[in-house]
Amino acid sequence: MISVDYGARWPIKFEQFPADEVPELYEALIEFVGSVIVIDTWGAMDDVKKCKLIEKITIEFCKRTSPKKIYGVGQAEIRGGIIDAIDIYGGGGTEWLTTLLSNGSSQSETSNEE
Repeated sequence: MISVDYGARWPIKFEQFPADEVPELYEALIEFVGSVIVIDTWGAMDDVKKCKLIEKITIEFCKRTSPKKIYGVGQAEIRGGIIDAIDIYGGGGTEWLTTLLSNGSSQSETSNEE
């Protein structure tokens, strides 16, 4: 798990999306992200705005699909799927998250929690 403190009340957490276990939800998430995000705008955002956008997309997607109730997939995993989708659309989500954590501009922790 990766945790990013970007100045909100609680840090946001990212986990690997279980794409193999729920491929239909993964496809829906990729499609949803593609419909709400503009990659050029994403690239021009600062880190705090990117974190806020990820949170907004997470909340909207969870309201529409109830992934925890129906599939057992939590918000941290949805955020991980959003990062995957941003990569798929050419926005470099994984690269951004890695850079953000290596710059030390936010608190982060990685662990093997399940």
